[in-house]
Amino acid sequence: MKVVIAPDSFKDALPAGAASFHIANGLRCVLSDVAIDFCPVADGGEGFASIIAQGSPHPVQTHTVATVDPLGRAMKSSWVLLAGPDGRRTAVIELAAASGLEWLEPHERQATRTSTFGTGLLIREALNKTSDQLLLGIGGSATNDAGCGIAQALGVLFYDKQQQPMTHPITGGDLQRIARIATDRVDERVKHCQLHVACDVENPLTGPRGAAHVYSPQKGATPQQVKQLDAGLRHVAKLWREQLGIDVEHMPGAGAAGGV
Repeated sequence: MKVVIAPDSFKDALPAGAASFHIANGLRCVLSDVAIDFCPVADGGEGFASIIAQGSPHPVQTHTVATVDPLGRAMKSSWVLLAGPDGRRTAVIELAAASGLEWLEPHERQATRTSTFGTGLLIREALNKTSDQLLLGIGGSATNDAGCGIAQALGVLFYDKQQQPMTHPITGGDLQRIARIATDRVDERVKHCQLHVACDVENPLTGPRGAAHVYSPQKGATPQQVKQLDAGLRHVAKLWREQLGIDVEHMPGAGAAGGV
């Protein structure tokens, strides 16, 4: 008998590779002649970059760099650089590696206080190595900041209603305080790098099926905070329309990873 073991990660328990190993051990306890094919998978969340690297037939480099976790605490994390047959290079980054739930204790999970700023730092480091393309897996997030933390790390400036720059990493709880978005200082390399996003949900940004209502309770949000976060996402979506000419509020997938 041949068995293909292809699990995703078990949230708060095991990465996909380790889960495959333990499932295989269990099978061998009852099937002595079983042939096992390991094929761990990822939905863009924990383990995404390493699984992509394991499956690549081309050269792979792993880079470990300084960044911050969802609460802004210093940490180190890794991303992967793939070399393609055409000479093009692809940086593979998983949001969970810096902005994931896995870095927070249960009592620290508060979607109004977390930011994707650390993921933005990883992207910035990746741009130092490649200007070709970037693949960002966005599962397993601890955040609901509409990706403003990422944007901030890449040079976007956010101003409050007093026209003061918001210098700390933007969190989900900060969204309603934003009054103006300035993009004139964005890292120029972003404009020349193809960005691909890997996710497996089709939720819109706001509303009863949006990021806050569906996913923020998993990230520690109370019912009152869910309403606050959804209002913040609506507010930012309005600013995007009015100031940047971008309307994605109801786009399928816009609600993935707290609006990333």
